[in-house]
Amino acid sequence: MVIGDEDSDGGSEGVQVVGEEGPAAPTNAESVASSSKPPSQHDSSEKSVNSKKRSRSGEEFGNLVQIIRDFVGAYKENNEHWKCIADYFRLESERRTELVKAIMQLTEFTKQERMRGGQHIIKDPAKIDFFFALPEELRSEYVQEQLSECTPYRPSIDFSVDN
Repeated sequence: MVIGDEDSDGGSEGVQVVGEEGPAAPTNAESVASSSKPPSQHDSSEKSVNSKKRSRSGEEFGNLVQIIRDFVGAYKENNEHWKCIADYFRLESERRTELVKAIMQLTEFTKQERMRGGQHIIKDPAKIDFFFALPEELRSEYVQEQLSECTPYRPSIDFSVDN
């Protein structure tokens, strides 16, 4: 049975035949039921989209983990460099302490001369190296030479005019 015009030339648009079923539109209950299906019953194309999203997310996470590993490696390497620098300065400090102890044992100089000679030698790492490279018997001569370098020449000539 047909409701509406019965033109056979296709003018029956919008007319539904009672008793015949066309493509049924999903009801609210059907659409809710289809969205609440367990993941195993979802459409395979929908599953592949989700897995692509997950794989991209996994790749990004993997990239982030790799960046963090690279950062940690660089951080450890940087710490090793700083440790070497700190060790160098610690050893230099110990050498300066040894120099002062060695100069203080030279009894042929006054305390003031030993302090001035030590201060002059300590200023130059090459002089410290040279001091420790010398045999014990030549060290006092080297300190005497360094004292003559650090003591300014003061002439004792009086230029005042006395008549």
